[in-house]
Amino acid sequence: MSFNLVTYIKETETLFQIKAERNLHGTSWQWEVHVSSSHPILAAHFPGLPVVPGIMQLHLVRRAAEHVLKKSLAWEGLQKAKFFNPWTPSQAPVALLMLSIQEGPDKTTGRWRVDARIAHGEMAILQVKGQLRAC
Repeated sequence: MSFNLVTYIKETETLFQIKAERNLHGTSWQWEVHVSSSHPILAAHFPGLPVVPGIMQLHLVRRAAEHVLKKSLAWEGLQKAKFFNPWTPSQAPVALLMLSIQEGPDKTTGRWRVDARIAHGEMAILQVKGQLRAC
């Protein structure tokens, strides 16, 4: 079986659907995120008990930052990535993504500090703090 990275990346884009976006103030946003429970990634991770892969949660945070900044971004570093609870579409088909973005100290470097949280009601799913850079 061959693996095609371009096809894989395109397929991952359909895992999440954004239903609502709010700019809370100049540097903070939140989105209502729906997970496609029939997505092929979930069938493989894990059979019988689908869980949204952690890497896809980090991908979602990066894509949200790209949407806000209107730039292509890459993770440069993670100071914290804490997965509190598994994100199972059967228990949490809808989650809230909260994102804060701060421009780096040298505004010419194309780097941003991000602080993000994914939660379903009171249940924390992910908290991540890191740096993204323009690419």
